[in-house]
Amino acid sequence: MKWGEYGYSLVEILIVLAIIGILLTIAIPNLFKAEEAAKKRATEMEMRGIIAAIYNYRLANYSLPSSLKVLVDEGYIKSEALKDEWGTDYKFSLANNEITITSAGPDKKFGTKDDIVIKEKF
Repeated sequence: MKWGEYGYSLVEILIVLAIIGILLTIAIPNLFKAEEAAKKRATEMEMRGIIAAIYNYRLANYSLPSSLKVLVDEGYIKSEALKDEWGTDYKFSLANNEITITSAGPDKKFGTKDDIVIKEKF
């Protein structure tokens, strides 16, 4: 073999780098969307766990808890369960035997379209 037959040319390397750049441009936004969807689903599951703890509390105490802190104090949930996947405390309300648990969602602001709300009638 001759000296010039080894390795890749600069043009070949630039083409490969351009292809990798295009693939990353397509893949990275989809990766962030998937991560956000996973956080929303995990928050919904945590909220369902809180509802299950409320059912257990009701069976043991014949009443509904006045706040989520009561569930922590009584040992039905851990204090880490009081925050959603974005680190915001859940909003809890009880009215007419209906529990509403609300997560502020990704924007961390209550009352916006990305809020996650679970209602359960007891």
